[in-house]
Amino acid sequence: MRKWFLAGLAVVAATLVNAAPARAAALIDFGTGDCGASGTYTLLAGGNASGSNICIDTLTVTGAPANNGVFKVGGSCVDAIEVEIPAAPGAGCLNFNTTANTISIAGTIPALGINTIQTLLSGSFVSFTANGLGLLSASGPDSKYAGLLTALGLSTGTPFAFFGFSLAFNNNFVTSTDIGNTAVPEPASMLLLGTGLVGLAGAARRRLAQKK
Repeated sequence: MRKWFLAGLAVVAATLVNAAPARAAALIDFGTGDCGASGTYTLLAGGNASGSNICIDTLTVTGAPANNGVFKVGGSCVDAIEVEIPAAPGAGCLNFNTTANTISIAGTIPALGINTIQTLLSGSFVSFTANGLGLLSASGPDSKYAGLLTALGLSTGTPFAFFGFSLAFNNNFVTSTDIGNTAVPEPASMLLLGTGLVGLAGAARRRLAQKK
C-alpha cells in the first residue's frame, strides 16, 4: 500500500514538473526611458493622488513567448525638453487617479505593429502610498491592449497585475516613472495537483473496499 501511494505521488509530481513552463509569467515594464520631466502630479485629500500626461517612453518585455526586448513607446505626450523642441517625437501618456481608482497608458509601439494610439494598459488600484514627493508604491489588476498581447505571443485574455508602480515628483514635474507588470499565472498546476490527489484518494478507497 505504501509503495503504491508513493508511486502515485511520484506521478503527480512528474506531472507538475512537466506543467512548470505553463506557470512562467511574462513581465512587462513601462518606464520613463529617455523622457525628461513631464506631466503633472497632485496630492489629493485623504492621501490620494492623481497624475496626468506623464511621459512613458519605453516598454521592456521579458518572459513572453515572442518579441522580448526594449521598445520605444510613442504618443501625444511631451516632456519639458520636447515642449521647447516641437519636432521631437512624443511619448506615451500615463494618467491615473487613486480617488477615481483608474490608471491608463495610451500610446503607440511601432516596432510591435501598433502604429496608432491605443490604450495599452487600463486598470485599477488595490493598494498605494502617496505623498508630496510622488507615488511611492502601488499595485492592482489591469488589462492590456489585445494587439500588444498578440504581438508578444500571449492570449488576448491574459490577466495582468501591476506592482512596484513608483513615480517621483520634483519642481512641478514628474521626473521618473516605473510600472512593473506581470501576467497572472493560470492555476493549471494547482488544478493538476488537486486532480491527481483526488484520483489517488479514490483509488485508495477502492483498494481498501476490495480487501474487505
